[in-house]
Amino acid sequence: MNQPPHRIDDEWRTTDGTALRGTLQLPHRAHEHERVPAVLLISGSGPLDRDSNTDSQAFNVTSTIADHLATRGIASLRFDKRGTGASGPDYTTTSFYTEYEDTAATLRHLATLQDVDANHIGVIGHSVGATFAIRLAATEPAVSAAVLLAAAATPGEHVMEWQSDQIGQTLPGPDWLTGRIFRAIQRRNRTKLTQHKTTPSSTSGAPISGQWLSEYIAHDPAHDLPHLACPVLAITGGKDLQVNPADLATIAALVTGPCQAETPPDLTHILRTTPDRPSISQYRKLLDAPVDQSLLASVSDWLTSTLHH
Repeated sequence: MNQPPHRIDDEWRTTDGTALRGTLQLPHRAHEHERVPAVLLISGSGPLDRDSNTDSQAFNVTSTIADHLATRGIASLRFDKRGTGASGPDYTTTSFYTEYEDTAATLRHLATLQDVDANHIGVIGHSVGATFAIRLAATEPAVSAAVLLAAAATPGEHVMEWQSDQIGQTLPGPDWLTGRIFRAIQRRNRTKLTQHKTTPSSTSGAPISGQWLSEYIAHDPAHDLPHLACPVLAITGGKDLQVNPADLATIAALVTGPCQAETPPDLTHILRTTPDRPSISQYRKLLDAPVDQSLLASVSDWLTSTLHH
């Protein structure tokens, strides 16, 4: 009997005993005992739930990718970060490496599920989630494919400086003045936050701890990239203001496995397209549209070929 696609609410424990909750999404299967390829979906930075949403913004990145992959015969697990959705306890006290360890525990949980083919597991990370995906693919034997969406290949400090430069150029007023002021304010805020590591604050509207930011600023994904022997698909939009598309060349040069790198010209950091000059102020309007269909097709085509190989 053909098994229809369905979603299963799941729960597991991290290494420190914290309970995380998420959704296992299964595709059509020939029978209930069929094991299928699966991916772990990893959201970007901030207190995002399993669908990549916050109380104020609905990005719907992981939920949309999960729905699309299910139509291609690929299962997925997406999860509420600790302190978001149904997971506990408090996101604002979470460090960068604690969040990574939570993600690694979730990957290991995925590999144990009876519906999943443990020999064909991939990771899909978006933004900071791609940084975690890089480390998982470099260190976890279960990973046989990695999709990196808007992935940085430089330390977090460089990423944030580049963001400030790009965003500053989109602000109203003379570029030389508004850009300089914006960069100075962002740099001052980062310094202040990292000096008070236990105080939740924000440099971009999303509450994070100073410990999280300090660890992120120092973390360099380039140390992990040479250990990626599995196939890699790396996609960063030409209109991304938060991650430098030029980092794709670094990723392709450093990984040891096969790498396919793409730069869709009108794709933004939030995985929507715009024909206009990109700016952060566009995000709310762009979020009215779904995740770019061409991106979804590229990811699902590549994963179908890679995980079913």
